[in-house]
Amino acid sequence: MQSQLEPLLTGLYKIGQCFVLLLDGRGNTLRKYVPHGHIDLQEKSPRALKHYVQQITSVNVPVLLSTTQQVGGLALPDDTILVVGPLTPKLLPRRATSTAGDKENESAQVAAALAADTTTANAAGAGAANSDAAADSDATLQWRREAVNVQLESLAWLAQRALGQDVHDLKSRRELQKGSTIEAEVLAQLSEVKDILPDWREVVPENRPHSSYVFEFNDLDAIRRGDPNLFALTRSIRHNGQNGILGYTPLRSAQNQGICAVVLNSRAALAGGLSAEHVYTIADFMILSLERCKTVEQADLIGYKSGLLFAYLVQKAKQQYPKKILRPLSTQALEVVRRYLYTKVDRKQIARDLKVNVDYLDRVLKADCDVTIMGCLRFERVEEAKRLLVQSAMPIYEVASLLLFSNSSHFSRVFKELTGMTPQAYRQQQQTTFTTLFM
Repeated sequence: MQSQLEPLLTGLYKIGQCFVLLLDGRGNTLRKYVPHGHIDLQEKSPRALKHYVQQITSVNVPVLLSTTQQVGGLALPDDTILVVGPLTPKLLPRRATSTAGDKENESAQVAAALAADTTTANAAGAGAANSDAAADSDATLQWRREAVNVQLESLAWLAQRALGQDVHDLKSRRELQKGSTIEAEVLAQLSEVKDILPDWREVVPENRPHSSYVFEFNDLDAIRRGDPNLFALTRSIRHNGQNGILGYTPLRSAQNQGICAVVLNSRAALAGGLSAEHVYTIADFMILSLERCKTVEQADLIGYKSGLLFAYLVQKAKQQYPKKILRPLSTQALEVVRRYLYTKVDRKQIARDLKVNVDYLDRVLKADCDVTIMGCLRFERVEEAKRLLVQSAMPIYEVASLLLFSNSSHFSRVFKELTGMTPQAYRQQQQTTFTTLFM
């Protein structure tokens, strides 16, 4: 059992970057991972560890991490106990004095410290509360927390499978009916098409579990950050499980795997700041490309290159919009401006749509985005032109007319002012870049 869980425990350690401990039923250590700079609960706070072990063993479901639950874990069916967390290095607050009486309340103090640990860690060294670094730290911590929770739930399911036991004694967080199994719930939901459902043995892993969520998390996080090199690195790491069985032939399974990858990668790109229409168009293109694949290798390549491309595009978007924290009015103004890409409009109309004074709106946009209302509209029209130049064969003069530039010369002048190159040069450059990344 331990050998089967070893890769998943390693995955938990990597994705959580936190203390991970596996104990047997007598409290003996079977596995332990302690990242540099993190506290070893077992050595430094044994009373606190005992408190959390009791909490974990008192329920039949994983104890998941949250902003108030900084240490979680899982009681496995073979009486081993998994303890995970906290995700931040700090554990105990500084105390002016320490007495024998303090140690009697150590567990309670640790629990209180852990509940506030996220706030303390984020505040320490973060600078201004509204800084980009603080926002990114909060978002990253939330992603890690969610990834660890998914991994804990997966471990609970896979542990039951590995021991050949039913899961009827696991109270599902999805509010399954008492006494039902996960299989029964799925079958109940799909009862209208029960004649075409596969056998569970076709999809339940036997020799190895599905690959750890750590790999998917790292891939998507690299795209969200706009780091194609990091994405390539995470994809080069050997997985510790197997891919899902998503088709009845190797090619169809690879195509469906690729489709899943494109969809997930596209959503990570949205979280990274790309416009929805841009992302959806690229995703549609790649999914249709997957449908035309003739070999497994072609399908695998498209799934991989989709992540590279989205990471690259997010990287470019972040360079164009270095300020990530905008006031609500600026965010709303950007959305309104994008509605008028193909429609003639003036600054007063946009201000009326937002129900604000036009001069005030100009000041806010100037402060947040370093552009006025009409400058923002011009910038967004050039961004739309860039998409049309790459994703269509439309002549440049038609792009100019469609986006309401007075003529091709005016369009080319504005385009070069904002991008540093002519529309034709940009089209050629991007087609070369796309071919390099994708093919």
